[in-house]
Amino acid sequence: MGKALFPSSDEFDMMRHILRVLGKPPKHLLNSGVYTKQFFQHYYARSEKRRPRLWMFKAKLYSSSCIPCTVNSLYQLLEGCDGLTGEDARADNLDRRSFVDLLVKMMHLDPNERIRPNQILQHPFITMSHLDGDFNDCQYVKSCLDLLSGHLTETSLNQGDFQTSSAV
Repeated sequence: MGKALFPSSDEFDMMRHILRVLGKPPKHLLNSGVYTKQFFQHYYARSEKRRPRLWMFKAKLYSSSCIPCTVNSLYQLLEGCDGLTGEDARADNLDRRSFVDLLVKMMHLDPNERIRPNQILQHPFITMSHLDGDFNDCQYVKSCLDLLSGHLTETSLNQGDFQTSSAV
């Protein structure tokens, strides 16, 4: 998309972006996290009998040079390109939806809930199956296929053993 998803000037700024876009990690992850205390402080709820441990981001430790957020939600990436019309606009919309779906699954905060590498390889955004059939004369799809074909050819030249198919 041409922009860093989490632009930052330091680790706290990076964490600020992650929290803003993805939300705070679940309590069980914060309780067991190696770096949790570097970025979060815990406190106990006063109103409950058992007083569970709660975590709060150490926001006051930000540097004064915070970089503005690129996006506030991954779903903002659904906003299409201006200037596309007809089939190209429809293909771009489907491609963005598929991309965001994959990105959300890849960036799930809980690693047990995150998409696995073998599932990523089968995802419609990677296989481009979401663009099959309906877009035979679409310039957007042709350019995507050209980019993919060029990348696969470059990869095969670099790796030597990876072959591209004529279907790509």
